Amino acid sequence: MNLLMTSGCEYQPCSGLTSFTTAGNAKAGVSVGRILSPEYEKHEGYQWYAMIATYHREHKAADHLLNNGVYVYLPTRKDGTSFIPNTLFIYTDFPTAESFVRYNKDSAGHLDYLHFMYDRTAVNSKGKNPPITVPDSQMDNFIRLMSIGDDDTGLLPRDDVRFREGDEVEVIGGEFKGIRGRIARVHGTTRVVVTLEGVCYAAAAYIAKRYIKPLSKE
Repeated sequence: MNLLMTSGCEYQPCSGLTSFTTAGNAKAGVSVGRILSPEYEKHEGYQWYAMIATYHREHKAADHLLNNGVYVYLPTRKDGTSFIPNTLFIYTDFPTAESFVRYNKDSAGHLDYLHFMYDRTAVNSKGKNPPITVPDSQMDNFIRLMSIGDDDTGLLPRDDVRFREGDEVEVIGGEFKGIRGRIARVHGTTRVVVTLEGVCYAAAAYIAKRYIKPLSKE
C-alpha cells in the first residue's frame, strides 16, 4: 500500500503502485508520503506514533528516520510546508521509535530535537503519560483525506469544532468519497471533520448533503 495516494486510486492496497515523492521535491498536492520504499505494508507489532520535531525540524527528522529504514508520513501543503507544524508520524515498533527520541542518548540514532507526542489524558503503569499512538483506521482515513489535495482542507483549533450528536458519517460521492468523519459546524458551515485522537482535527471542504451517509452505531 502506497503512502502517497492520488484521487484516482481508492485508499486500499494497490499492488504495483510505485509513484511517491518526498517533501524536498513536492510542488503540488496537499500530502507527501515520505517512505523508504514505495510499498507500505502493515506489520505485526507496529503502530503509528505521533512525533514532535522542535523548531520546525520535522523534514530533517524525516530524512534521518528514512535513512534508518523507518516508515515516515509527513503531511504537507502545496508549498511543501507542514500541514501540522513540527509534527510527523512514524510506523514502527516501540523500541525502534524510542531509539530516536531525545532522552535516549545512549542510542546512536537519537535526535536531540525529536520526542514523542504524549497522551496527557492517560497514565501508564509507571505513572507517566504514554506516547500517543494513532489507530491504523484513523491514520488510513487521514492519509486519504490529505491525498485529495483540496485547497479548502484545513487544520482546526479544538475550540473551533462543534460536533453534532449522532454525527458519524461516510462520504459516498464526489472527490472525498470514502472519507469517514464527524459532522461539525465550522465558522457557520457544515464540514466533515477527520480526527486523529489527541493530535488534530482536519476538516474537508464543503460536501453536499446528498454525498453524506450516516454510519450505523452498531
